[in-house]
Amino acid sequence: MSEEKKTMDIKQLARIKEMEGHLNYLNEFLPELGNFQTKVKAALPHYQALSNYYSSANWFSDYDAHSQGLVPKDVPCGVLSEDAAYDCLGEIYQFALQQLNIVNKILNTAEPEN
Repeated sequence: MSEEKKTMDIKQLARIKEMEGHLNYLNEFLPELGNFQTKVKAALPHYQALSNYYSSANWFSDYDAHSQGLVPKDVPCGVLSEDAAYDCLGEIYQFALQQLNIVNKILNTAEPEN
């Protein structure tokens, strides 16, 4: 009696190799993701403080003081330009929306079975 050697389908083997590549990529990516998440969490209080300031009466008061030349010339006042804070906050907001979209895709892909 001769034993037949079973062979794997070429497509199946290719799929296994492809998925192994995805696994390796994601495993290498995970530490970066953790570092990035730490940085985003650290930036959040700065974002909240700037957002609250930019929409407050204090910003308008500080802007008026700067416009009247009351702020010393050696004090950086980029935050009092109308575009700098708005653009920065807007970019971060858009980034957050993009991340939310990515998170939704991940969560919808990996729906657990109940």
